[in-house]
Amino acid sequence: MKILNNTKKIKKNKQIKILNKIESNPSKKVKNAHSSYKSQIPQIKEHLSKILKLFLDKALIDSIFYPNKATQKQLSTKGSQIDVLQLILYTLCPVEEPMIYLEDKGGMVRDYSITIIIDNSITSFNEFNERHSYLTIINLLKIINEICIPSFDLIVTDDFNEESNILIFNKPSITIFKDESIFEKLLSLISNPKSNTDLAKAIKTAFELRKSKNYDKESYLFILTDGLLHKKYEEKINFYSNQCQLNGIKVFGIGLKVKKYLVHFYIQIILRIY
Repeated sequence: MKILNNTKKIKKNKQIKILNKIESNPSKKVKNAHSSYKSQIPQIKEHLSKILKLFLDKALIDSIFYPNKATQKQLSTKGSQIDVLQLILYTLCPVEEPMIYLEDKGGMVRDYSITIIIDNSITSFNEFNERHSYLTIINLLKIINEICIPSFDLIVTDDFNEESNILIFNKPSITIFKDESIFEKLLSLISNPKSNTDLAKAIKTAFELRKSKNYDKESYLFILTDGLLHKKYEEKINFYSNQCQLNGIKVFGIGLKVKKYLVHFYIQIILRIY
């Protein structure tokens, strides 16, 4: 999936300038009082609105997440459904290769199921990674929002004794930035990262949610993590990632700053998306 890796990159210094204009960013709360994130919401939203206006290579995105489902029928020389009127006209005036069939060809739309998992670990949102992680999340959500898919899930990891946080389940991707309560919940979570996140449980949750939808859509799972995980958890992560792959879900690991560790878990890796 070269798409996000090879997109015409928004210049990093342009985004950093935007960040520097803001007194604080969401992850800064890790070092300050976590409970103060609500006071920073206006600044974060101002920053977000600026990012959403930045250049996005729609042509390149369309070449990957291309419209893959027809919603209208068109006349064709082959098919299983016959257009009665065209059949009558053909009997009155026979022609070679008569277009008497109806085939699903027109009104192409995107019909994907996409899930994003954010590994809400301290190592992903420490003082060295915070800006990169925040920009990575926002830019990926921006792309998913832009392509307007019908089925989107957003999951954030939690501690090992807690269930994963399901912020969005099976909703159109335009929900991402339209529902302020979802965005505020996301900011609240990544402002309070965990020291022992259960990424395997989050992947398992994503797999189970996809199965529960009970329909056949081309499916993608994007896992945003730095890959810094204890070795005893690798087996479970590999197991559930493979389960997804075996059931037709294309899995991609997206790096939150630290690159080399991702190769142990995901065949397909996107190291950066901005």
